[in-house]
Amino acid sequence: MINKFKAVLTVLLLVLVGTFYSVAAPKLKPFKLSGTISGLPDGAKVKLIPAATHSNEEAIAEAVTKDGKFVINGKLEGPRLFYITVDNYYGAYTIMLEAKKISIKGEAKQIGNDKNKGLQFENMVVKGSKLQSQYLAKRAPSLWYWGRRSRSPSRPSVTVSTLTFGPASGLAPASTLMPGME
Repeated sequence: MINKFKAVLTVLLLVLVGTFYSVAAPKLKPFKLSGTISGLPDGAKVKLIPAATHSNEEAIAEAVTKDGKFVINGKLEGPRLFYITVDNYYGAYTIMLEAKKISIKGEAKQIGNDKNKGLQFENMVVKGSKLQSQYLAKRAPSLWYWGRRSRSPSRPSVTVSTLTFGPASGLAPASTLMPGME
């Protein structure tokens, strides 16, 4: 009688755990990323690496290039920001993926030297992802700022004042730019 009770209890516990797992498990949806990026070397591994995680992430999917073309299939729990990288090259392109068929076209220009090879992605066009457009629109103000910012020492982009307050002269108080400097 006790063995029968244990068997029934075990079966009920397994059913309960199975039900909980099926409800709580993330629902993965498929995506397909088709790319045509001129300048990619034949046989290069293109990888999708989760972005904005503050840690070293492993690629969730990869593909090998042929004539600058590649196709990456995978599954996502939901929309996610990724880096498209190429093995043995530094540099990446940031893309917002969602569970859809997405295409990407552009150019990869090789930069650096034999010991320190990199790729600079240019003229990138992503189709099929509404979220990519929204991501780029939100990112545009910071790109505008960094693009206009002077990097020349003779023309500083910010003038620092040691005054904590004063008339509106376009100068930023040093304390706002360099904490601890009052």
